[in-house]
Amino acid sequence: MAAQVTGFRPSSFLQAQTSRLRELSEGKKALAAISGGVDSTISALLARQALGERVVPVLIDTGFMRQDEPEKVRDKLASPPLELKIRINPVRWAISQGGSGRALAEEKRKKFRETFYQVLKEEADKFGCEYLVQGTIAPDWIETRAASRLNTMS
Repeated sequence: MAAQVTGFRPSSFLQAQTSRLRELSEGKKALAAISGGVDSTISALLARQALGERVVPVLIDTGFMRQDEPEKVRDKLASPPLELKIRINPVRWAISQGGSGRALAEEKRKKFRETFYQVLKEEADKFGCEYLVQGTIAPDWIETRAASRLNTMS
């Protein structure tokens, strides 16, 4: 069974979005936050198509993935045809310590988010990135904008 969306053309959409990213970035670098999922990978690939080497893909190893999964994600995405070179930041200790001593799940979530986006900010600063590319749902990028003080390309 095939579904048809009237008026939507993927190639036109991609062309428009890559042009939009080039314009938004103003020639500056962007950090692409990779989770290993489809959304963040597609966002990083689209950003790379638009910005080339000005995209710095990073996977934050929070310690919540399966054993060796960050390395498997990195290796898989580095292989043809994607050839997306990802840096892994192993911050397991910082992330796990962020939740210790907190009784309420909401407190842990807020501390995790704060620590996670602080790490993203540090990565962005390290590589001179002024923008953050995230393939995620709207509540996540809204929190990101507030927590990291990075410009988001959404």
